[in-house]
Amino acid sequence: MSTGKRERNAPANPAPGAAGLPPEATSDGAAPGGAPFLEALFGEVGTRAGSTDDGAGAPGTPSTGTAAAGAARRPTMPPGTGPRAPWTFLPRTWLEPAAGQSSPWRTEEGLSPRPLTPYSAALWQETLPPLTARISRDLSLPSDGVDLAVDEHGRLLGRPHPVGRAPGVLTWRAARHGWTAGRQAATLVRWWDEAGPRTLLADAGELRLRVIPLERQDPSDPATAREWRRVLERCREIWLTHLDRMLRLEALATLSFWQLEALLDAFRLPGSPRAADLVPVPGVVAEIPQRLWHLAARGREDAAVTAVFTEPPYHPRLSRLAAGVRPGLDRSAAASPTQVAHPAPFFALWHQFLERYGYVAWPAAELAAPTWAEDPEPVLALLARFFHDRRLSPIADEINARRRQQALEAAIARHLERRPLDRGRVAATHRLAEATGRAAAEMGYHMLVLRSWWRRAVLGAGRALTARGLLEEPAAVWRLTPHELEAALAAAGTRGTPGSGPGGGPDDPPSAAFGADGIEHGPTHGANADSPAGGVDAAGGTRQGSTGTGGRSPADGPGGRRGAEGDEPDDALREQARRRANAIFRYAGLAYFALLALIPVIMARQGVLWIGLVEMARLLVEVVLIFAPVAAVAAAVLLGRRRRSGRGDRNAKA
Repeated sequence: MSTGKRERNAPANPAPGAAGLPPEATSDGAAPGGAPFLEALFGEVGTRAGSTDDGAGAPGTPSTGTAAAGAARRPTMPPGTGPRAPWTFLPRTWLEPAAGQSSPWRTEEGLSPRPLTPYSAALWQETLPPLTARISRDLSLPSDGVDLAVDEHGRLLGRPHPVGRAPGVLTWRAARHGWTAGRQAATLVRWWDEAGPRTLLADAGELRLRVIPLERQDPSDPATAREWRRVLERCREIWLTHLDRMLRLEALATLSFWQLEALLDAFRLPGSPRAADLVPVPGVVAEIPQRLWHLAARGREDAAVTAVFTEPPYHPRLSRLAAGVRPGLDRSAAASPTQVAHPAPFFALWHQFLERYGYVAWPAAELAAPTWAEDPEPVLALLARFFHDRRLSPIADEINARRRQQALEAAIARHLERRPLDRGRVAATHRLAEATGRAAAEMGYHMLVLRSWWRRAVLGAGRALTARGLLEEPAAVWRLTPHELEAALAAAGTRGTPGSGPGGGPDDPPSAAFGADGIEHGPTHGANADSPAGGVDAAGGTRQGSTGTGGRSPADGPGGRRGAEGDEPDDALREQARRRANAIFRYAGLAYFALLALIPVIMARQGVLWIGLVEMARLLVEVVLIFAPVAAVAAAVLLGRRRRSGRGDRNAKA
């Protein structure tokens, strides 16, 4: 939505508690800028999914500024980078200071608000520890990575890996991080703004071109199982490549957010501002409640749409209502007096919302969680809140948050007017938190696109295993770890193949060999692996690589003609090679002299041509003066030898 439309929907001078406009965020820490809506957006989903009631973050981490009373009234956000990036892949315990002995295990609420499936839990256990260890060394983080484990209920547990026992090691790492964090954050943000979205969308397009054709193939075909395994390997490779940058951005965004919070507390600024009051919600996140608010406003125009959101479940009734919408009726039909209340405009906006945010799933770390496009019931429950409460207005809330941010910036500038160094520290940390938070939120949204295609690939592999009789149902694939799934696909690619045994060993019947082009080249056998390339097969034919018509011998000449021993090369070929060599040397010589001709031009443009000519003349004179006596002596010696040789010849003739 444009800024002009937002301002038209709000009063020119909004007052707290006005109709359609929630009260402004006060100094008690209520998060502005759409944060209450985002907490409801993802907190309610987490409450239904089985997340904890307290919602507290990991011990020892600074608060994001949500008051205890407000937290008791509203569902809490999953601990990650706060309401600025609800889709998080960041293990919260990773960023806790750790020195000396290991800390106790704690639940990773951001990654695992509910028990994870074995596939997702094993994936994060395998990928996150080495990634976080490498990033911790590069960014000098307060821990040396994160250790992950899974409890008996399937919840992901984490603890920071200690950096060492040396005294002052955390102080040294903090100083080094402060020295390099700004530069590395600028590099990551610049990469994201210049090439990040294009890179991720290109990789998502590659996965799309791999997944969709496989979904249309026969799942019982062994070749389909082998191809699903290659697709999953490619998904994993692409995911790890981008997850490294994603974790770096999330770590820098979270640490800069905490640092800004600590600076505001240390300077005892008037009004007790929080970091959440200064760092705005990224646009890609704030747009979600704004679109839902606009959807509710258009949906209230039709009584049938309003009746859908009276009580859950909403999706079945909405699907039945959508089936009654005549095809071809677009938003312009609402201008007709006879169809002013027709729900087609609402469904047009709803489809636009799903095109934009249909990839969102919560929690994002759970690959088995369906996206909003697959199961829109969670987002429809949030849309129902806007139907029931007309006072909710995320656009007006964002306007209030922006005004409060400007007021706080002016108050900080006045309070630290005589302390330019401290004012610069607050401003630099604010810019760092805002830039990295925005880039992390936008990259996380694009990572959800990759996640959706990876999820479809896993489900496709599950259908292939089900068709081969290795699984009871496709959803059972989530009970396998990634390595177990790849092993099952490898077995499905050989088991039941004509002429192939289940073991695939040398004593099994022959199996079809598939080349790199995916074409079956005929039966092979492990016992014949040592047989020569040429010869006659069992059917009496000639195999490829033999000296028959199926292949060419190394003694064959050009065009397949076998040359006799001692034959001279063809004169035409020799003449062609000579002309080619002459052309190469001719053009190379021309290029060489052209480069030599550029030297005087360059010297003239630099104003040293005359000096160079003078120096060359002096050098020529010196060469002549030095080598002239030598040349004279050499000439005299040669003339003397010729005279003596001439006299000897005349005496011999006489």
